[in-house]
Amino acid sequence: ISLPETPAKDSIMYMVPFSSLKVRRYVDPEYPRNSMGIRTAGWVDVRFGIDAAGRTTALQVTAAEPAGVFEDAALAAARRWRFAPVAAPAGSGQELRSEVRVRFVPD
Repeated sequence: ISLPETPAKDSIMYMVPFSSLKVRRYVDPEYPRNSMGIRTAGWVDVRFGIDAAGRTTALQVTAAEPAGVFEDAALAAARRWRFAPVAAPAGSGQELRSEVRVRFVPD
């Protein structure tokens, strides 16, 4: 996903592309098992903040396909990601945020 490097107007968020972040720890999401044994592919768009220690904060799902299947697994993985700390522009008072599409493919 390509995100703007500038904030949206009237926004308290400063969006940066996921590709510009220095990943210190990335955890792959676990493909959810269901009682029906149905195996399907899908994706979840996850938006998150990054705190001063490089931890993800304020995680939210912005879109998912199919809906209601992979969201929990994507958020559980994203909670464990760690990045090199990054700050929004000095004096902006904005929270640093990013977004990434997490893909799920059955084994």
